[in-house]
Amino acid sequence: MSRAIIILVGISLLTKHIEKIIFNKNKFDDFTTGFLNGYNIAIHRKIEDIIEIINPEKKRQITEYLKDTVGPLNLIEASAETNSLSHLNLQKEDILYFLSSNTQTGKICANVFYEYYRNFCKVNKPIIIYNLDKEIFNFNQGIRELSDKIVEIIISEKGKGNEVIINATGGYKPEGIYATLSGILNDVKAVYIHEGFNSLIELPSIPISFNLSIFHRNAIWIRLAQKGNVQAFSRLPTELQNLIDFNPGQDSPFKPLGEILWHSYCFAISPQGRVYPKLGLIDRLNSVHQNRVSAFLEKWDSLWLGDQIPQMIDHEQSHCQNVLNFAEQTLLPILEKDGKFLSKKEIYYLIAAIFLHDIGHSEAIDENDKILNPEDIRENHSELTYQMIKNNPKDFGFDKFNEEAKSIATICKYHQRKWDMSGLPEVDKNGIKIRLITVLLRVFDACDMQRSRTGGEDYREMKLHANEREKKLYQKMLKEESPAGIIKEYIESKVKFIEKQKEHFKIHSEISLVHVEPEKLDNKWICKIICHPVKDKKIIQGFKKYIDGELNAPHVKEVLANNLIDFEVKAGKFLP
Repeated sequence: MSRAIIILVGISLLTKHIEKIIFNKNKFDDFTTGFLNGYNIAIHRKIEDIIEIINPEKKRQITEYLKDTVGPLNLIEASAETNSLSHLNLQKEDILYFLSSNTQTGKICANVFYEYYRNFCKVNKPIIIYNLDKEIFNFNQGIRELSDKIVEIIISEKGKGNEVIINATGGYKPEGIYATLSGILNDVKAVYIHEGFNSLIELPSIPISFNLSIFHRNAIWIRLAQKGNVQAFSRLPTELQNLIDFNPGQDSPFKPLGEILWHSYCFAISPQGRVYPKLGLIDRLNSVHQNRVSAFLEKWDSLWLGDQIPQMIDHEQSHCQNVLNFAEQTLLPILEKDGKFLSKKEIYYLIAAIFLHDIGHSEAIDENDKILNPEDIRENHSELTYQMIKNNPKDFGFDKFNEEAKSIATICKYHQRKWDMSGLPEVDKNGIKIRLITVLLRVFDACDMQRSRTGGEDYREMKLHANEREKKLYQKMLKEESPAGIIKEYIESKVKFIEKQKEHFKIHSEISLVHVEPEKLDNKWICKIICHPVKDKKIIQGFKKYIDGELNAPHVKEVLANNLIDFEVKAGKFLP
């Protein structure tokens, strides 16, 4: 394992050696010959001002002088960056990243460090943070870029199995604050040395935390709010609104702290994966489809008020967000290479089906007005979803049950394995690939066997205790009230259904995390579904069997093969 060290670059290298030459008028080695031409000490009092006004040849001379100077000097005295690096006992396997502001002084120092340290270890070319310049109006954007770049490096190097260290000694003070926070929130060591210290210190973890699940519960609203959607922004909790630089009707990026926390959340849902993309699937929709998604999400809470089987693990918005995450992990890399894999309208159909596919849990009677017991609801919830959309399309954001609403309802219906897809056309009347979308929904839905669906440990225990109390109440009713007919049948079904939930909670609580990593091999996409168990690898076999059941259902392999995509389960590391 190598170490990847991220170094913020300041200008102490210049201030320690150039200022004393200029201000003390020390002239040696002909270095300052002609250097002060055009320099007015009454106007240009800072080293940054001096560097900005001199010509390229003089800048080159400064760079060469500093490069030649660093080696012979004691590294502790040369600069803040060399001082801190001298305490890290650099090895040839170490990988250095120098991050500089977009200023002449910063670039000169970064280039000197690059030229010097590449003789001793692996050094990437200096990374210039474009909007970290002298313009105050660019500062927030510059800090966002800095945070993005740091997290990108963290994820890339951690994915290779390397240790990551952030050296926050150099650079502007605000850079150090946000760089350190980026590291701490992504489980990365941050180090610092003051010029009066004799050794490096590791900055301690901050004694506060941010509940990242709030991002998960509101991720779809965050995406819409960042497109300037007023309704979406108004739905966000105040603590999330405060993290977004909101502009109605315009792109609204995160503020710097929001950017760091969002990255931390994204890293949590895909620890070995890519940097989570700026553009999600929702961003690929046109404004009409974005508004339609917003419209049915506006009705989301009321649609679930009548959940008839609340004893189950989560099937509501958190589950749907998990499914959308799997869709983005899989499809965004594919769409970057092949934009025609799914059209914008097909992406809209998929997103709509993701958020509506389980809504049948809130239906109590079938189309023949028969009262449904819990097992009937669960067994037929996908068909109930279809009927609900058909009978009340406006409840789901559709003007009427037209071809679009019918296709989305059909995808929801066929997401259950029980339905043979021979009854499902390859494309609908509008040319939408509804078979492919249905297969993708089946796979992404099946992937969500994660612990998060059972809530936290305390919630999980409370939920199971509540289920047990409810079961005992129904058993008491059966014993003492002696119901008959449909009432007896309903109560017996309720008892049986509740008893089954223990096993569902147990299975899901044994899988810490699932994520998808697509890779193009030859002309085909192989998507690795990586399962991270809590402590027992045996659970992976059960997970694989479940996923294989979806993949081996009639016509599924055929659909995947026709679209040059396939899925396979892989074991991940333990994540307690």
